[in-house]
Order: sequence, then structure tokens, then C-alpha cells
Amino acid sequence: EMLSRNLVGVYHVAGRDALSRFNFCRLLATTFDLDASLVHPSRYTDARLPARRPRDTSLRLTKIESALGIRMPSAADGLRRFRRLREQRYLLQLRRGVLLTSPQNDAMKALHHP
Repeated sequence: EMLSRNLVGVYHVAGRDALSRFNFCRLLATTFDLDASLVHPSRYTDARLPARRPRDTSLRLTKIESALGIRMPSAADGLRRFRRLREQRYLLQLRRGVLLTSPQNDAMKALHHP
């Protein structure tokens, strides 16, 4: 959709809800039928990362929502859609150019209709 509208510049494209990394990982595990109990919270200070990280890394979506005239989906909806596309081998099809020549492909429809 962004390509078809010739959007240029920096756009934040993400789920509309702000989640901690911990909650996102648990949601990811649940969505893909993995054991979410294996995901444990941790502190940034314990990771000893070389660069400081902000506590809130959520993104503002007003620019992309305005440009596309839509509300971005929730993280849960986006992950469910990602799982469906993965199961339909969307990335492989995209790499082969199938979606570029066949816009009616079910995987392409899934992008626009959750």
C-alpha cells in the first residue's frame, strides 16, 4: 500500500498498542503456540548493553495512519496476520515474484483484510 501511494520518507509502521518487550515476547510465543512460560522479565541493567536504551520505545503512528487513511492494527492482530502469511509461505512467494504478478493471491488479500 505504501509503495502504491508512492510514500517517501520515514514512517513508523507498528502495532498500535505500546507493549513492553516482555509482554510482546509472551504475545509472540502465544501466537505461535510456543511455551510463553519460558519468557521471563529482565532488567536492562542486567544485560550490560554498551549503549543506553530508553524505557519507552513505542512509535508514533499518526503519520502512517494519516497517509493511508487507516488505523494500524493491534500487535495481536498483526502477529496473527504474520502467522497466517508465514503459513501461506508469503515470503517465499514474494521472493519468487508471485505476488508481484498475481495481486489476487490469498496472501496479498490477507495483508488488507485481517
